[in-house]
Amino acid sequence: MVMNVGRMPAMPVLRRSRRAACVRGFTMVELLITLVILAVLLTVAAPSMATFINSSRLRASQAEFVSALTLARSEATRRGTRVSIAAVAPVEGAELSGGWRVFIDADNSGTFDDGEAELRFHPALTGDVKFATSRPLPIVFDARGFLDGAGAFEFSLCGRPGFAAGYRILLEPIGLTDVLEVTTCTG
Repeated sequence: MVMNVGRMPAMPVLRRSRRAACVRGFTMVELLITLVILAVLLTVAAPSMATFINSSRLRASQAEFVSALTLARSEATRRGTRVSIAAVAPVEGAELSGGWRVFIDADNSGTFDDGEAELRFHPALTGDVKFATSRPLPIVFDARGFLDGAGAFEFSLCGRPGFAAGYRILLEPIGLTDVLEVTTCTG
């Protein structure tokens, strides 16, 4: 018996056909159809994305303001002194759109002065958010956590023109807040 040492048995050679070698990637027609479908999907999705962004912006602004009200009330009772919330850059009809500041009102002036402790600062709201109040600012909590002065505050938080939804925030004289989501925003 003769053994064939060192030689491997012959393997069949696989050859690609010319046609298989030429078929790679996408054709121009396939690419154009994909782009048209993508454009149609973006056209449908863009308005709902804008609504989502505006809704999220409003929800975040509402939550941050209610948090500032809660902080001011709790700090007034904890420290046994007056704590105020004042607009940073008030504009009539959009008093809080320019931002707000929570501070210990040591001199009872209702305005933030040098030497007074700032507890929280919120910068101007972004986008077309309108944040108005029913009565003049500042909001002042006394040492018991009640509003200093008579009457409640009502705030309206509205989005860009054409966006009907918004929030109405009620601040009762006893210092409690109530948030209502509204479907018609007149702001």
